[in-house]
Amino acid sequence: MADNDKNETAVEETPSTPYHETLLEGIANVKSREDGSVHTIHAPDGKTTLAEICVGKRATRINFRQVPSINMMKKEGKGIELVGKSKTWLGQGTKVTDENVGQIRTLLLAVIAKGPKATEPTAADAADLLKKQEEEAEAERVRLAEAQELETANA
Repeated sequence: MADNDKNETAVEETPSTPYHETLLEGIANVKSREDGSVHTIHAPDGKTTLAEICVGKRATRINFRQVPSINMMKKEGKGIELVGKSKTWLGQGTKVTDENVGQIRTLLLAVIAKGPKATEPTAADAADLLKKQEEEAEAERVRLAEAQELETANA
């Protein structure tokens, strides 16, 4: 009976919407592990990693790749204390709670807005791609010719 009471209490303390769902709602460029334990948020350029949300059994944590600016922390991150030491996640992070989930989402959206923007491909990008494809095709032709020579020599 005591175990059932503990389970019921744990269920009552769980938020109706998981914190990571609240934080990620409407955000593009998110890559999630299959098991849902980590959600990596990329900048609009699709390349730069900005933050990650780690979902544990008892807690959810957000880590930032770079330290948000002082102005951003004063405005959007007011009241949030980023802590931790990591060479990869220099921006540190914090545990997500009922009290700070809204403020963390505001800070996350500000970090995304300041991140590198997606750019439209230029004519130079198209030329580079075409050149790369031509080089790969030439390398394939050379490889096939060498394989054919080897086959002929062995026959």
